[in-house]
Amino acid sequence: MKQEKAFYLQSVKDILTLLGTTAEGLSDEEAGKRIEEYGKNEIISISKKPWWVTFLLQFKDVLIIVLIVAAAMSFAIGNYRDGCIMLIIVIVNAIIGYKQEFKAEQIMESLKKLVQSPAKVYRKGQLTEVSQDTIVPGDIIFLEEGDKIPADIRITEAFNLRTNDFSLTGESMPQGKKPDTIKKPCSLADRDNMAYLGTTVASGTCKGIAVATGMATEVGKIANLTQEEKEASSPLQKELAVIANRIAIFAIFTGIALFAISMWEGLGFNLAIIYGLGIAVAVVPQALPMQITVALANGVARLARKNAVVKKLSSVETLGSTNVLATDKTGTLTKNEMTVRHLWFDGKENEITGIGYEPKGTIQDEEGRE
Repeated sequence: MKQEKAFYLQSVKDILTLLGTTAEGLSDEEAGKRIEEYGKNEIISISKKPWWVTFLLQFKDVLIIVLIVAAAMSFAIGNYRDGCIMLIIVIVNAIIGYKQEFKAEQIMESLKKLVQSPAKVYRKGQLTEVSQDTIVPGDIIFLEEGDKIPADIRITEAFNLRTNDFSLTGESMPQGKKPDTIKKPCSLADRDNMAYLGTTVASGTCKGIAVATGMATEVGKIANLTQEEKEASSPLQKELAVIANRIAIFAIFTGIALFAISMWEGLGFNLAIIYGLGIAVAVVPQALPMQITVALANGVARLARKNAVVKKLSSVETLGSTNVLATDKTGTLTKNEMTVRHLWFDGKENEITGIGYEPKGTIQDEEGRE
């Protein structure tokens, strides 16, 4: 059974036949079979890495690689103390970075579970609540004001139905929906007989057929596209890479120069190698990676006290140079209208009055003056 059909162009009767369901809904047994066929109704993060991959990625920074090479050279010339110190710094640095990323990932997973809400479906004519991730194509879903839409659904019945589609289409106002079949192909925003996963019911009630779930939904397709994007380096990582490259070039040049001078002075090959490697190791700032990691971890801790979750340590420095902040709103506990309430300007905190998007309100300083 394919889910790529243009369901909004088909009649309700044809869709019921195509999905092998009825207006009374599926049986629990049939729903169980379809979960095995289609998988759970959830957005899968294909970019999620095993713990050991996340740990090994802590060693990819150029500065860390330079430090590892310096440790190897220290062991090569018999300087075991400095070699061990550098390896300990590298490992502790990796543990701190891994611990932060793992902790942030656990928090994000907990938040995902927290925002999941039960869905109301008809199973053999009986309205029942089920977990959102158990919804399958062919389920008959009932929705009312305030509900999150748990899958992509083709509306079959509607009463004064309006949905908040901002998160998917960018439409700032609730959109009216109806069950009528659309005659011609149209854009996603114009498919008024469809309701999509990730949007919410602003008003009214409706019944509909789940036609796509999980990664087959419109949101799932977007998730696939975003997960294919390669992760960009932060400004801090780029700057550290430049510094590390310069340090490496300087260390190599200095080491070769001292080796050449030692050979010129007749100190012998073995002693010249020791001097060359020794000076190359000495110019590497051994404590720099640890100092940067500790500073960033301290920033993460301070943000955590403000209820902010930072997934990557390097993001902390980037936040300090942010010019534009793109954020999200759900419209579940709020009016789905993002507004600024306090503004820091000219060394003072100012309060902005008014409600939502209404063109009313003033900017007042700490003493209440406009």
